[in-house]
Amino acid sequence: GGWMLMQLMSVNAPVQWAFAKIVLLIAAISASIKAFRATATPAQSKAGMFIAAIAYVGIITLAVIKPDNFI
Repeated sequence: GGWMLMQLMSVNAPVQWAFAKIVLLIAAISASIKAFRATATPAQSKAGMFIAAIAYVGIITLAVIKPDNFI
């Protein structure tokens, strides 16, 4: 994926949606780690799973739509 992104950037293609997907993936991973940690309270687990779910929905939405000028 990184190699393909570099190729798109070299031809000046609009890739803001790809950067947004990367940010959402990092947020989802971070929230999932916090949610499934053994020391997390039930409230932290629910919040982490909710944030991760929203991030995954955003990733899928960006993958389907691929807006030309996201930012």
